[in-house]
Amino acid sequence: MTFENGLTISVQYGCANYCANRNLDGFITDHMKHTRTESANAEIAIWDANNFDFDFGSDSVLGWVSPNDVANWIYLTAKAEDIHDLLTLAVEFGQMEHPINQKQ
Repeated sequence: MTFENGLTISVQYGCANYCANRNLDGFITDHMKHTRTESANAEIAIWDANNFDFDFGSDSVLGWVSPNDVANWIYLTAKAEDIHDLLTLAVEFGQMEHPINQKQ
């Protein structure tokens, strides 16, 4: 989803993604075409219009994100003025520690 501020958030929860469905068989069977895919969590990535990736502290992808935290990240991504403001909002909102405070 790309917002008016130019930030895009990707939320994925299929096979090979950093989520509860990571080890699912990647082949779609006829039965799977008619069932819902559910997951207890998802992976997210965020980038700006210049394809600059948001850094979650150790990677540009954050895995095993709970549904409530996915909703929070969507809200913060939509609200941020730009990708640098997203870091400030994420720290203020308690979604992550400031990089200076993160343990190496």
